[in-house]
Formats: sequence, structure tokens, C-alpha cells
Amino acid sequence: MLEDTRANEVLAQIHAHRSIRKYTSEPVREQDITSAIASGQAAATSSAVQPYSVIRVTDMEKRAKIAHLCGPQEKVADAPEFFVLCADLRRHALVFQHAGQHYEQRLEAFLIAVIDTSLFA
Repeated sequence: MLEDTRANEVLAQIHAHRSIRKYTSEPVREQDITSAIASGQAAATSSAVQPYSVIRVTDMEKRAKIAHLCGPQEKVADAPEFFVLCADLRRHALVFQHAGQHYEQRLEAFLIAVIDTSLFA
């Protein structure tokens, strides 16, 4: 357990955090995107299945539609990059299908997929 002084420093840092969603038009380097995705993939995962998909949305018309559907959220349209993260059990179903077996989707698998997707994010 952290000593009281250190714990207070950690809590102070947590409480000082702010998210600023004001973007420049500067493009994000491909190397930074690759690094961020690799970092997300290094997050904890249940049973090492990583049941998620990452979709990079580059079509500005599609991003505008997504932005509108999100509330509207202009930051979706304005950010230099936009990714959709999906809890995705389809790959597992396809593997089972390829093996000639039935894949029964269960609540537990869905919850694991949602949690692992959140950890990736």
C-alpha cells in the first residue's frame, strides 16, 4: 500500500487531470497511431482473446454522419483521426463455423468483449 504522502500525491494527480478536446489540423503521424494501437493491445485481456475490432474512419462524409449520430459531437468530425472501437465476437463465431461447430454467444463472452474493448481504449 502506498504511504499516505505518496497516496495523496497520486490522488492529487488524478484529480488534476483534464481532458481537452480541441484539435489542431496537424495530422497524426502513422508511427504514433501504430504505437497507440500496440499499446492498447498490450492491455489486460481475458483469456487472451482480445475480442474487439478497431476501425479507422477516414471518410469525412462518414465521420460527419457519425458525429451527428453521437449527439451531435463536432469533435468527432474535427479530430485529425477518428477510430471506432467495437466489442467483436464475430471472429470467434467464424472460427467455430470454419471448424464446423456452433458458437453459442453468451452474456459472459459479451461482457468480456466490452471490458476488453474498454481496456484497449
